[in-house]
Amino acid sequence: MSAADTAQRFMKAYGEAMVLKRQGQADLPLQGKRLMKSRTGGHGEFSNSAAETDLYVRIGNNEIVAAAWPGPPAIGDIILFGGRNYSITHVDTRVHAGVTVVHFMFVAG
Repeated sequence: MSAADTAQRFMKAYGEAMVLKRQGQADLPLQGKRLMKSRTGGHGEFSNSAAETDLYVRIGNNEIVAAAWPGPPAIGDIILFGGRNYSITHVDTRVHAGVTVVHFMFVAG
C-alpha cells in the first residue's frame, strides 16, 4: 500500500466531510481532518483565545486526482466544513517517493 493510499484510509477513518471550492470549478467533496495548534504551545494544548490558535486542515491527494480537479489546493481557495466556509491562507504539500500524498492547509474564517 502506498503512502497516498494510507493517507486516504486515515482521512476516511478519522476525517469529516468537506468541500473544496475554487471559482470557476465544480465543487469537490472529500474527506479531511481538521486540527488546531496553539501558537503558545504544542498540538492539543489550549490557548487563551481563538487569536492564539491556528486552524489547519489535512486532505489526501487521491480524491483530487480521482476527480480530475485542477491541481492541488491553492491560497484563496475555499474549504467548507462544519457548516462554515474557510479561506485557505497557506498550503504545504507533502511528497513521498515522488508522489504527492497529502496537503496541509492553514485556513481562516
